[in-house]
Amino acid sequence: MGIKIKFAWGLTIVWVVSWAIYILNDWTNLSTKPFNEWGDFYAGTSAPSAFLWLVVGYFQQAEELRLNTKAINLQSEMLKLQAEELNQSVEQQKELVNVSLKEHLLNKNEIEQRNKIKKIQAKPRVIIKSCNSNKTGQGYEKINLSLTNIGGPISHVDFLYLERQPENLKIIPSFVLSWFKGEDINFTITLKDGLSKFSITLDYEDGEDERDVQMLNFTYRSGVCKILQTRDIGSTLENMPLD
Repeated sequence: MGIKIKFAWGLTIVWVVSWAIYILNDWTNLSTKPFNEWGDFYAGTSAPSAFLWLVVGYFQQAEELRLNTKAINLQSEMLKLQAEELNQSVEQQKELVNVSLKEHLLNKNEIEQRNKIKKIQAKPRVIIKSCNSNKTGQGYEKINLSLTNIGGPISHVDFLYLERQPENLKIIPSFVLSWFKGEDINFTITLKDGLSKFSITLDYEDGEDERDVQMLNFTYRSGVCKILQTRDIGSTLENMPLD
């Protein structure tokens, strides 16, 4: 209860008690008055109290309106704060998503790089250990070629030659079950005299259990062999270029 209401109640009580005392003290004269004068009397005595409470009610409504306005403003400020917090939360979530995406891309790139390195390490690397030849007569020459794998171990290896090579080109052996790192394989290749270039393809299964094809381009002259070029063809012989 506010101070204004307490004050109004106090005045009202004093006002009523004062008129009650007046009535009791002058009851003899007042009892002889007609009813219309009693009506005027009550109207006159109650009008100030009614006006007082009208004014108090006005101020009370004004106070309630002020409090309601203050409460609405507070709610508005709270909504603004909540909206700002929500925006900050959204921005933080965006940053977290961006960080997660960057980490995912980094991890993806790292995994891809590891897979590339692993794939390269799984491929064979062939070098010539030794090479010599001798004539077989009838225009043919037999080349004894020793190759060493210094790369990854491979298995189920087919040694082939392209269709563009002369029909008399023969490779022995044409298949090995495995070729480990550091292991030598000795080949016997029969070529026609004067043939200075030839190619051998390796159709193999690498350490990742994937089929792959590698082509070795050789040059040969006067008993000297060199690997001119090594090319990775693909997973099947169908991808092999015939240049």
